Amino acid sequence: MARKAKEEEEAVSLFPFLSILACLIGTLTMMITAMAMSQMSKDEPQSDEEIAAAEARLAEFKKLQTGLADAKIKEQELRDLIHDAEELRKDEQKLKELRQKALMAQVATNEQEGVSVILAQIQDLTSEIKEIEPKLKVSKAELEKLSKEMDARKNPQARISIIGGGSGTGLNPEFVECATNQIVIHLDAGPVEVSSSDIRKSSDFDAFLENIKKDESKSVVFLIREDGSDVYNSASRYASDKGVRNGKLPIIGQGEIDLGFFRGK
Repeated sequence: MARKAKEEEEAVSLFPFLSILACLIGTLTMMITAMAMSQMSKDEPQSDEEIAAAEARLAEFKKLQTGLADAKIKEQELRDLIHDAEELRKDEQKLKELRQKALMAQVATNEQEGVSVILAQIQDLTSEIKEIEPKLKVSKAELEKLSKEMDARKNPQARISIIGGGSGTGLNPEFVECATNQIVIHLDAGPVEVSSSDIRKSSDFDAFLENIKKDESKSVVFLIREDGSDVYNSASRYASDKGVRNGKLPIIGQGEIDLGFFRGK
């Protein structure tokens, strides 16, 4: 409100001055016209001096008319100038607004460029992660392997070594581990797991027993875990029914079975 009041005070109005000037010129014009008409209305002949005076007043009248026209033109020009000044003041405000918008647009552009740079960096990091992932998986596998080896070294029961005894000379034992709800056939190619419910119908267990039965130097040794006695009873009974020699060896603890003594490792 203070700014508006100040602008109103600074604005110069020429209307009173021009109006007074126009009224004065009009009044003089009327007076000169009246005097000229009064002189022309006399019946007696006019002298040369009167004629000269009338011509002078007429010339002054025309001059005043011309001045009045010029004054009106100048008034219009001044009005136009005032109008242009007001428009320029409005344009100045618009210019400020446009500059503000341009500044905001530039800031938004800079932010967008910053976002583009960050997105490019994220994409590069994603590519690097994809390249590292296979190596990371290998490293995790190696770490797990090392962790198991360290646990085995720290905990003696992590590995349970099976060592041959004095009985059963001349026999080559093949081992079957009896655990909870399953048996594990320890073959040279690797362990084979058979569910306890499939002992009598497993083709892997049947093939294993048939190979033992064909070779008189071989026998089956059931390694019985603490929780595998019921599974042992089922497996040993089935082996006996098949005519396969078998024995048993209790295992204390839940460590991994180590058959290196029999495998030459």
